[in-house]
Amino acid sequence: MIWIYSLSWQEWIAGALFLLFGAIYLYKLNTIAIHLKTFPHTRVYIKFVLRSLVLVCAIIALLGPSFGYIKQDQMLSSKNWLVYVDVSLSMAAQDVPPSRLDEAKKVIFTLFDQYPNDLFALSAFAPAVQTLCPLTSDRDAFKLFAGQLSTHLFAHPGTNARTFFSDLYNELYAKSKEENQTNNSSIVLLLTDGEFHTEIPRSTVLSLRKLPYHFIVVGTGSSIPTPIPLGKTYVNDEQGKKVMTRLDREGLKQLANDLKGTYFEAHEYEQLAKYSASLPGLDQKKDNAHTSINKYFYFLVLSVLFMVMDIVITVKTMTI
Repeated sequence: MIWIYSLSWQEWIAGALFLLFGAIYLYKLNTIAIHLKTFPHTRVYIKFVLRSLVLVCAIIALLGPSFGYIKQDQMLSSKNWLVYVDVSLSMAAQDVPPSRLDEAKKVIFTLFDQYPNDLFALSAFAPAVQTLCPLTSDRDAFKLFAGQLSTHLFAHPGTNARTFFSDLYNELYAKSKEENQTNNSSIVLLLTDGEFHTEIPRSTVLSLRKLPYHFIVVGTGSSIPTPIPLGKTYVNDEQGKKVMTRLDREGLKQLANDLKGTYFEAHEYEQLAKYSASLPGLDQKKDNAHTSINKYFYFLVLSVLFMVMDIVITVKTMTI
């Protein structure tokens, strides 16, 4: 048996009060019977049992018991998430604690937990693109690789936008041809602070927007200039001054617009989840599923039946 709801404090209190007052009633009845040198009538206990059954059946009905199975067709929809995470050194900045990269991971895990039927792939980029986890339904494997994202994955941790977006186009173009994909059904999720060391080629962006993908750009960080941690100190420039980094919000919004995509910031979980839920799935298929049925009505009827019996049965409290 499966329960839709669990016992709450209201049910516990109702049951405890019923037992308490019932025990007090029976105790007083037996006390009076002893003084009168008689005994309570048997029907008193029958009515107490009936009232107990009324309460028990009512509580069971409230909890929504489900048992038995029916076979029915369900429409299942899934999406392919191609996740690209910026792991350049600026993603270690702590303007959004504990760091921008950790904030990006939080976004990934939130979406990952929200869509259990979807497939996820994970890649990291800085000077180049490195696939960490290919498209998979193995949720444990994906979580393992996502948890290992670090700004130390590349020897040269700066972000080369020209190389990245060129590689991104080649990879997505190859995937779309391989899968014979003609509709916008897969999602490219790009998580970055927008601190690119080179300009993004306009021609590459225009080529990307023609591919059959939904692009979601997620900005991590804040607009407040923040130093970049490096061990126990900070990254310095040639003059020995701290290198400051901040979220390039406007640049990322323009990038999302150029890709015909949507821009969110990492803290906008609800808006991002709502938008992604509105996107069409990769495929929709019928699946024969065995579904349990809520049988609360049976217990509700039993509760009413016992209540009627309690009303109909008359009782002599004592036999004299």
